[in-house]
Amino acid sequence: MPTTEPVRLSPEVELLAQAEQFLELARLSGDRCRELVALIDLGVVFWRGGDAVRAVTFLEPALEIAHELSDRPRELDILDNLAMAALASGQPSRAVKILEKVVAAAQQLGLRYQEKITWEHLASAYMSLKQGSEATCSLNAALSLARELGDEHHAADLLWYLAILNADMDQRDQAVRLAEEAITLYRKQSSPYVGWLTEHLRRFQDGAELRHANAKLGPKSPSPESVLGSWSVTTSTVAPSEPPPIRSDPGLLRMALSAAKSVSRFFSSGFQTVVQSTYERRLETCNACEHHTGVRCSLCGCFCSIKAWMPHEDCPVGKWPH
Repeated sequence: MPTTEPVRLSPEVELLAQAEQFLELARLSGDRCRELVALIDLGVVFWRGGDAVRAVTFLEPALEIAHELSDRPRELDILDNLAMAALASGQPSRAVKILEKVVAAAQQLGLRYQEKITWEHLASAYMSLKQGSEATCSLNAALSLARELGDEHHAADLLWYLAILNADMDQRDQAVRLAEEAITLYRKQSSPYVGWLTEHLRRFQDGAELRHANAKLGPKSPSPESVLGSWSVTTSTVAPSEPPPIRSDPGLLRMALSAAKSVSRFFSSGFQTVVQSTYERRLETCNACEHHTGVRCSLCGCFCSIKAWMPHEDCPVGKWPH
């Protein structure tokens, strides 16, 4: 009989199944601490997967257990994720109130990794409220911590987020400078997305220069040569009723990083992963680490079983074997 390859589940489905299994085992054993961790992991899997309502159904009972166990660090982790679920549900003001309290508590307890992640999340909430100054301060606070902790992977992301924010505020020179600084760090990490990000930054710069020139010369229909590469050029001889949109918008930078961070894009694009033995050694290190929840790293927030495949990624505290 012909043999068939086993069906490979998507990373998201595998994570969900793993977290659900951990929760079932924890409840069967009566281990409240393991149940707490599994509930948090399930909540995170759901809100990152776009189901904020379902996420809350796991995070709220997790918060009750954290209070019961007086587990303050995990309480802050839960509150941070509840805030992000609120943000995803269109409640940025509520998210800001929660995240501001989490930042203050993390500072008081000396939880610098939690503080770093929460500053980034707070910036997202401020951006949703169009509060650019507050968002900038939050991102800079997160970036400062990332640099102090030696987390260059997070620092590169934060620099790109700052570039997006500056582009939103029409501070294009500053946006370009920050994006270039981010690309330098990505290149240092041998990120496979350097070319992708560099091309989008070039397109952003070209669009900004064209916009500046048009503002000086006054409105006119652009020639095919001036827009080549920014949008498609047809062979039609009919003049367009309106000039094509100038691609200097912040969405160009935002789309570049969101696509680069897509797990499905990484695997479907054929980017090289680490060899199986390296992957297994990385996961063994994670499984023995006090910061591993079973699904996530509590320091960087990443799903370990996905991150461990990627050659350009690293442990935030340098534990992975090299």
